Amino acid sequence: MRLRMPSAGSRPRLGTRAVGLYNPAAMSDQRADRIAKLEKLRAIGVDGYGSRFVNVTPAGDIRAAAERLSIAPGSISEAPEAQFRSAGRIALSRDTGKLISLTVRDW
Repeated sequence: MRLRMPSAGSRPRLGTRAVGLYNPAAMSDQRADRIAKLEKLRAIGVDGYGSRFVNVTPAGDIRAAAERLSIAPGSISEAPEAQFRSAGRIALSRDTGKLISLTVRDW
């Protein structure tokens, strides 16, 4: 690889990048392939993200039930009416050392 030194009085070129470290064109090809596969699955009526769980309660309904049952956030209740089944995907993970926070999207 040859590097050119700027001449006196010239401005540095912006927008240059290292070759081989990160290739956005290849990433966009991968993304396009995944989107095309997802569209093919949807065309034949298949959920591309799967739906393996039955009797799932949405997070909003669980929160409403917790308020109705006077369950404080972060508390655990052994009452049968406070037992739910929930499923989702991790949308965001934040690791701050001793504490890890997750944002889960229910499906």
